[in-house]
Amino acid sequence: MSKNKLAYSLTLISILLNLVFYWFGFYDFLEQKLYDYRFRLRGPLSGDYIYEQSNKLKSRYSNSLDNKAIKLNYSSDNDIVIIGLDQASYTNIGRFYPYDRGLIWSKVIDNLVAANISVIAFDIMFDTQTLSDTIFSKSIKNAENKGVDIILAANNQIETGIAGQMYSLIKPSGMIINGTNTKLGLVGTINDNDGFIRKYITFDNNITDPYQKEYYSLALQSVISFKDQSPNFIKNGIEIGELFIPHHFNENTFLINYFGPDSYSRIKTFNIIPLHEILDDGSCYPEEGDCEPILQNHDEIDGFMELFTMDEWNNQNGVNPFKNKIAIIGSALKEHHDMFNTPFNNFNHTGQMFGVELHANVIQQILDQNHIQVPISFKGSNTNLNDKFISLILFSIISFLILFIIMNFNPINSIIFSFTIILFWFSISIGVFLNDFLWLFKYLLNID
Repeated sequence: MSKNKLAYSLTLISILLNLVFYWFGFYDFLEQKLYDYRFRLRGPLSGDYIYEQSNKLKSRYSNSLDNKAIKLNYSSDNDIVIIGLDQASYTNIGRFYPYDRGLIWSKVIDNLVAANISVIAFDIMFDTQTLSDTIFSKSIKNAENKGVDIILAANNQIETGIAGQMYSLIKPSGMIINGTNTKLGLVGTINDNDGFIRKYITFDNNITDPYQKEYYSLALQSVISFKDQSPNFIKNGIEIGELFIPHHFNENTFLINYFGPDSYSRIKTFNIIPLHEILDDGSCYPEEGDCEPILQNHDEIDGFMELFTMDEWNNQNGVNPFKNKIAIIGSALKEHHDMFNTPFNNFNHTGQMFGVELHANVIQQILDQNHIQVPISFKGSNTNLNDKFISLILFSIISFLILFIIMNFNPINSIIFSFTIILFWFSISIGVFLNDFLWLFKYLLNID
């Protein structure tokens, strides 16, 4: 009897200790890595990786063709086209950065509008005033007149002083946005304590700047403009027409369901088009001798955009990678340090993701309604009262079940049964995310 009392006492103590460790975040690092491991097990949902080298769809995706989050063609099936200032663009444009807004960015807007783009979002700050802002503003107004929303980046900067925290909105130059219907989208990110980006903000109600009534993140503002629907705040999140963004445990954030690794690595997830290609519209060929091309590297001028900006082509429903898409424009230069750690960091050694693609992932996630729902916070430090109650029940059930096994079976069988229970729970927790409860069996047998 005394042995049983000791066993029950030790079990209760172990339950309480583990609960305290979980609630105070001692297991958070492990939980975060297990969360990232789920993404690597699941693999990309879009891009090159879902196909074999023979261009045959991998078997793991064949059974999920009814899931619109699976992108068989990352160019046509995604609603996003990423336009990046990459190394090739920097070389071919051949001008000092930041670029002249009247020369470069106005041309980008004009050409994308001519190519029947739906929304243009800039993950680039235009907060300083320049002499060419009026030209840039004119292109924005022209786009708006043709039904294309322009979204420019803004950031809510926190300044700490004697009086406490002050919020200051960094927004585009007044010469650009005054007299336009330009929308502002917040580009600030939230990283966990290990430096990884797993959540994304929806809005920021600390901003009091009168330019807009509400300030949404760049991704949400892009979706709002794309769907042409006003958002509606409800108890557990935000509705945009038929779309719903579930808030993560009453925060103004939600979990990012990444579609795959960085598209600027060996594996493409989204359609990426270099910035210099957007500027190459056939309006000036160097051999004509009567104009000066924007691209300083004349060898790369081939009129890439010329076809997509022709009314004849668009009226005949020719293949157009821009038509009815959201174009998100940003830096893909490592020197600009706009790179982030994601759960796909170590997937086939692809590395960090540029911020412009991070926003693209979130936009597509919202449009596909491919959200991550968790019954309990995977970070103990974020637990609320409901999480604490659920974790108490789970810890108690597993602990007393293992105690029962130890008390009624010999040591060898006890170890086997206990290990089986833990393995079963681990398999279920991963299987729910993968939507495949046989994943462990397939993994052990190397079945794709």
